[in-house]
Amino acid sequence: MAQDTTQLIATARGYLTSMAYSADERPVLVAIVDQLERTHAALFAIMDHIHVPTMGQTNRPDDDALDSHLPEYVRGARRCGIQRSAWLPSFFVGWSPRNDNQNAEGPWSDWVKLAHAILAADALAQNKLQGEAL
Repeated sequence: MAQDTTQLIATARGYLTSMAYSADERPVLVAIVDQLERTHAALFAIMDHIHVPTMGQTNRPDDDALDSHLPEYVRGARRCGIQRSAWLPSFFVGWSPRNDNQNAEGPWSDWVKLAHAILAADALAQNKLQGEAL
């Protein structure tokens, strides 16, 4: 994927030099491509140091081992999150950060943000657990 992104950045820069853009469009587009390049470089630099879960991953740590490294809550959007269950250890329940109740709600994009936040929290917890093992 890194090579694909590098090629995408190079292609975008090529278009920026070969296409006609207005004076106010070009700086914005150049800034976007510059930010993409910086973000890609930063991600590429840390890829060897983080655990990235994959679909169907079978070597997940046990939930009990991971539990102490998981956050108390994960926020996806204003009314869409999860928090630890008050009555079931190691369980999480829907949560509305705005209303501080268990009525999580929101449009599809809020749930997608929550899914990404959950996966990021899981990856961080697995990295912490792996660091303990070293």
